[in-house]
Amino acid sequence: MYALVYDFGTTAVKACLFSVGENIRMLAHANAGYALYILDNGGAEQDTEEWWRAIITATRELFQKTDVRPSEISAMSFSAQMQGVVLVDKDGNALRRPMSYMAQHLKL
Repeated sequence: MYALVYDFGTTAVKACLFSVGENIRMLAHANAGYALYILDNGGAEQDTEEWWRAIITATRELFQKTDVRPSEISAMSFSAQMQGVVLVDKDGNALRRPMSYMAQHLKL
C-alpha cells in the first residue's frame, strides 16, 4: 500500500510518499513554495491558486523519483496551518486570498 502525505506550512507544502506494509518506509519527499503576503495593516494572506500549483509541483516530483503510479495510491493525509480562513462561494471557489493565522496582530 502507498500513502501520500502533505504538510501545508506557512511558505511551502511538504509532500512525502510512503510504502505502508509490515513497516512504514518513506520512498520520496519533495516540497514546493508559495508566497506569504504581509499587509500594511499587519494582516497576512496567501493564495489558493499558489497552494494548488505547489501541491501539483510537489506531487509530480514525488512520482518522478519513484516507480509508483498514481493509481497505486491507497491513502492520502493532509496537515495544514491552524486558524486560517478560506472564504468560498457555493461552488467552493475562493472569494479572496485566504487570511492566515498570522493576521492575529492585525492593526485596525
